[in-house]
Amino acid sequence: MLYLESTTLNSLRTLIESLGWPAAVASTRFIRRGGASVLLCLCIGWCGAALGGEGLKTLDEPRIVPGFELPGIDGRTYRLSDYQGSHVLVNFWAVWCTPCRREMPSLERLHRVLGGKRLQMISVHVGPSVEKAGEVAGEFGLSFPVIVDEEMTLTSWGVRGLPTSFLLDPDGRVIAQAIGDREWDSVDMVQAIRQLLVLLPEAGHLAMESAMIDALVGETNRFRVSEARRCSGS
Repeated sequence: MLYLESTTLNSLRTLIESLGWPAAVASTRFIRRGGASVLLCLCIGWCGAALGGEGLKTLDEPRIVPGFELPGIDGRTYRLSDYQGSHVLVNFWAVWCTPCRREMPSLERLHRVLGGKRLQMISVHVGPSVEKAGEVAGEFGLSFPVIVDEEMTLTSWGVRGLPTSFLLDPDGRVIAQAIGDREWDSVDMVQAIRQLLVLLPEAGHLAMESAMIDALVGETNRFRVSEARRCSGS
């Protein structure tokens, strides 16, 4: 658990309040318990414009990361070892992180297009709680596993901001990463992921994927309009 000095706590609380986040997020107990993920989210909020939209950065050498055994919002226990033999996209996020929420619809569309045997996807919520993570996952209709790292045990993965995503090879090593939100279902991103997965598209498959993405983008746009109206109270 992260310990924060009182001066750091006060600074964090002031910044959180200035951003207009809920009072519960600014509480000392919440910041002490989730302080690391708050800091990560604030960091990516400040530099997200520079980091976002850069695609996936391929590592020069695959990097080994520790395994995990964490609860999912569905009540199941998930282990990284269960995915050995498959490529896995692991996305770190938090409920209060605006860039995280912004990329979720495109993550879901990517899962519908490439998910399954081609690509496994896991979403890791950083900090408490299972209930809050479940609410957001339901809001966006996420169909891939969402697990919760309440005690922030996966800091050794090298998460420098939220959202951060890692693409793992079938041996569980990181081969590419993205810091900041992305349009995961863009043509360039899907092509980049295909290349990393060494997937050769079958005849007519790209056209079918493009049609699926267009339809899913329409769904997302309608959802965004609905959310905007709800937030504005109209």
